[in-house]
Amino acid sequence: MPGRSSVRSLGTEQNGQGLVELALLLSLFVLLLAGSVDLGQACYAAIEVSAAASAGAQYGTQHPTDTAGMQRAALLNGPNLNNLTSSASWGCECSDGSSSSVSCTATPTCSVTTVNFVNVKTSLIYTPALNIVGIPSSIILNGNSRLRTNH
Repeated sequence: MPGRSSVRSLGTEQNGQGLVELALLLSLFVLLLAGSVDLGQACYAAIEVSAAASAGAQYGTQHPTDTAGMQRAALLNGPNLNNLTSSASWGCECSDGSSSSVSCTATPTCSVTTVNFVNVKTSLIYTPALNIVGIPSSIILNGNSRLRTNH
């Protein structure tokens, strides 16, 4: 009886079950992979923002009063970062960090020696590619580098 065997096998056949499981797991895997790539891009941007500040400060050790040059050096070090901003300053401070004066307008009163410094700050607003609940829609990444100079 052909009719009976097909009724019996109707509840036990698994045609397509593996395909459905694969589709469910594959979509979860793709979501995890996309999230990992997005996190990697955010980490890369954070490293670049910090490195840009360092490059600006390194330029400033050779040209301590050229704040525009320090900013330009920082921006040139982050060419892959759209909307990277930078600011720079220089000044004098006590070697123990107790007192400082921006642009050396007044010499700080120190019981130790006075040294010169440059400070470069960089900032970038990073927008993740995925909008996931619990993760902000934009993240502010900041870099800061402060170096002493011989000038």
